Amino acid sequence: MNANAKDRAIFWWSPEGAATVKFAADELSRYWSQAGLQPLRVIEACLSAAGSGIGGAVVIARTANLGPSTARDQGRLDHKWLIPGRSQPWTPDDDAFAIDNVEGAWVMTGSNPRSVLYACYALLEQVGIRFFAPTFNFYHDYAEVVPVSSKAFDSGFPSELREVKSHGAFRYRKLYVEEGWSFNAANLKSLIDWMGKARMNVLVIPYDYQNAGVTRYDAWRDHILPELVLRQIMVEVGGHGYASWLPPKTYPEFYVPGFNVFDVTNPAAVEAYVARVVDYLSERPEIKIFDAWPPDAATWPPAATTVFGSPADAEAQVINQLVATMANRRPKVIIEHVAYLPDPEPPGPPARYSADKVLVDIAPYDRSIAVPIFDQTSERNAYYAALIGRWRESFHGDVGVYEYYRRYSWHSLPTNLLRLMGAEIPYYHARGVRGLSSYAEPADWITYEASHRLFADLCWDTELDPEGWLHQYCARRFGAAADAIQRYLSLTEQAGQRLYPDPSGALDSASAISDALHDYRGARAALETARGQECSPACAFMVERLAWNADYAIYDMELAASAVGSAGTLPAARSRLHAFILAHRFDGIILHNYFTARRLGFKVDSKLSHRLRSAYRYPVCPSLEIAELEPDDIHSGYRHLDLAFESTDHLPHRVDWWIESPADVTIQPRLGALTVTAGGRSRQRLSCTTAGEGFPVDWRLILRVTVDEGLEIPAVTLDPELASQ
Repeated sequence: MNANAKDRAIFWWSPEGAATVKFAADELSRYWSQAGLQPLRVIEACLSAAGSGIGGAVVIARTANLGPSTARDQGRLDHKWLIPGRSQPWTPDDDAFAIDNVEGAWVMTGSNPRSVLYACYALLEQVGIRFFAPTFNFYHDYAEVVPVSSKAFDSGFPSELREVKSHGAFRYRKLYVEEGWSFNAANLKSLIDWMGKARMNVLVIPYDYQNAGVTRYDAWRDHILPELVLRQIMVEVGGHGYASWLPPKTYPEFYVPGFNVFDVTNPAAVEAYVARVVDYLSERPEIKIFDAWPPDAATWPPAATTVFGSPADAEAQVINQLVATMANRRPKVIIEHVAYLPDPEPPGPPARYSADKVLVDIAPYDRSIAVPIFDQTSERNAYYAALIGRWRESFHGDVGVYEYYRRYSWHSLPTNLLRLMGAEIPYYHARGVRGLSSYAEPADWITYEASHRLFADLCWDTELDPEGWLHQYCARRFGAAADAIQRYLSLTEQAGQRLYPDPSGALDSASAISDALHDYRGARAALETARGQECSPACAFMVERLAWNADYAIYDMELAASAVGSAGTLPAARSRLHAFILAHRFDGIILHNYFTARRLGFKVDSKLSHRLRSAYRYPVCPSLEIAELEPDDIHSGYRHLDLAFESTDHLPHRVDWWIESPADVTIQPRLGALTVTAGGRSRQRLSCTTAGEGFPVDWRLILRVTVDEGLEIPAVTLDPELASQ
């Protein structure tokens, strides 16, 4: 780096949203230094006349030519730097940015403060920094790649820098927490950070998913709201569940037995629902979009159809009353209608939605992923392609698509639909779709990393070449192993399309299972080829984890083959798959939820679902394992149990624990303390004895845990007889 670079600094200015633009400048400075470039100090700038037409600016420029050396004069912006940005046909509601070279100064401007942040990250990408994934702990610092430059630049800047004009293709670019199996406050912050880098602008969190009291926006609000505000990411709350607002146990008079949608023909019921929602939103000004969705698998009472004509028309009555009431309390909140089973059609003319107050999301739940959404060979896909047209004709507001490029039902099989997305997302945009959304579970992010990143990039730029993107992604992420990874991704996409031509899947089809198993074995072989290439530590890390997931897919297909063929091999196949899931559920490749539990033959109930979710919510996960007894100890009144603690966040933790047991069961030791290593598991052997003839039926242990001398994990009920679940 020559001497000319030493007198440069980063200046920032914004007419509003100052915290976001300052954050953009700080991020530019931080990563610029990490990349081995000349450190640049950050200076708040002033402008002699009010700016217009832009949401702010971040400028890398020399300090020597800015007039007198007072701090104030050093931080004065030159008006000519802002001319290119001000000349753009932007509005504040757009997400657009420019990177310009104005007489040697590099200027990042945006239509709003959020877009200035996008511009700074885009500049950093030009010097080779890659934001492949959120910095979840299981990535072990390999989620991002920051190459360190050792070159000297005559101009004081890397030669790669170029001018850019960029505009978000979709107005709403959403990630959904949805069921939220593996989310917690820490990894939500990592996801939010990545959303700013990947130019996603809406985070959707349930108010209370399915009224279960487990996945709730308010449980995380205080932790994540500062991060969302800093990046100006829009907050969308709500989701499936009128019952979250009108619980049937509290309001039995509003429900018809046998139906999970409240009686929408009852004015008192509708008014109660609307009042509760309006009060809630009035107390949370950060919420920009509210999802007024019926329950999943909604069953509408017959009177709704009789009175209003259809479920779609009945739902419109509820939403329109909510919109009317919100106009007086939170007039800028957008209410979202989901066009979803059982009636995704537009409502009739008397119930049509307000174009500026309602957002419609079409959810093609039962579509086929075997062919693109516009392929007429699939009856369901053809229906949804036509449905987009019917909504565009009858509704003049924004229409989005709630896509299923990552499904829970795939139970973490590596179904990266890269070519399918590359064909469909530009099609959606051409049809006038203005929003696109997808799921975002952390626990198997590595498995779907390519899908998550391509989805974000296509949401921003539908004109990018998907094949070129794939080639670049593999080259940047895997270096010399790129060709092998492309083969792996091709085979796993093919396998996923074979197994899931529809949401229910073809796991009862011997031919589909056999073909998918062949694909997964080929994908595993491609990863072995990749492992043999000389590549970076980040590449080796990713290949190892993808290989683990490929092993998981093979074990799962072998289990499926046993289920439809040789039942005698089923127990061994289940045991192998179960052990693998427990060993890798915190490694970023497998989400352990009710779908994996069903694959293992376990009965899925609310208790099991709660236990599976709880495993991801806290930094340490306890479990109980039945230990083998010595020959002399085998009798009905004696047990050895291994109490195990596993670090879920790949950090070391101190654990203090104590156990409550039935009165006639003695536990030794009853309490203790231990250290759980980063990414490891620590065990404590327990001796259990009973004075009676055998242990009580359905006996339980209550485990209480404190982590790091402060965080108390809710009491865990352990069932020694079901310790293997």
